[in-house]
Amino acid sequence: MTSERAERLPAADVTKVSLIIPVFNSEASLHRLFESIAEFRRSSNIEVEIVLVDDGSSDGSVGILRDLRKHTNDIVVVEHPLNLGQSKATLAGVLAAHHDVVVTLDDDLQYRPQDIPRLLGPLLTAGPSTLVMGIADSIKRPLWRPLASVCCNMVSNLFLAKPLPLRLTTFCAFHRKLAASIDAGPARDVAWVTELVQASDRTLTVGVQSNSSTQRGSRYTFAMLLRLFMSRSRCYKLGRVLFWLAVSISTMAGSAVVLASRGGLGYAAICLTSAIASSLLAMLAISVRRHAR
Repeated sequence: MTSERAERLPAADVTKVSLIIPVFNSEASLHRLFESIAEFRRSSNIEVEIVLVDDGSSDGSVGILRDLRKHTNDIVVVEHPLNLGQSKATLAGVLAAHHDVVVTLDDDLQYRPQDIPRLLGPLLTAGPSTLVMGIADSIKRPLWRPLASVCCNMVSNLFLAKPLPLRLTTFCAFHRKLAASIDAGPARDVAWVTELVQASDRTLTVGVQSNSSTQRGSRYTFAMLLRLFMSRSRCYKLGRVLFWLAVSISTMAGSAVVLASRGGLGYAAICLTSAIASSLLAMLAISVRRHAR
């Protein structure tokens, strides 16, 4: 399976879609988000069920969601008393949905509901195990964030059975059964998009627009990206992790021998880097082994 750019975008003829939106402390943007969805519903022939999952918000988000449920048809509200993370909130929304085709959308308005048909078109012409992701080129983030994300995905691809696109997004369309095998047990993190890619037979990406005027700062830190990388261990192949662990240990040992005999800052840097990589890979191998059991 490879990631492909969907070049042809046929008109979507899906009549029923469940729109899954995890919500966390979004009191300031929820009304604008709902107005944007309502505008899309009025201008489309698609019947949209809105599934909103509050993930332990500490502001007034829950009250707004409850009020929307009272005054709006085809809306489902799921409440998490504690913050479980965006991935688990999204999966909870998928499980609460009633329609076969689902679209996942963030609560920060960086993606437009009006672009949903662009995801649905390729989904309908592909197989039932296809994942379609909407990629926007104009999302404003600190420079380190896209670089760290691409590097994280490149390294992950060394261990995964199916490679990830180097650019991932949570704006996705797929059939509900694609998420049936994802386990969201209370004791584990869920690498949501990674597990969807691994479950799919084909991954397509389409270009979409972003709302630059409504974008807020990224919630991700470097530590969170590292945690995401480690949480993917459920999908990693133990043999691949052990192979790269052996490569790293061999590199460390070789550079240590040369360093002891010849010295040099270059060999010292290689030795230190390999030692750090070996430690991380050893931790990863233990985690993969634990999940395999």
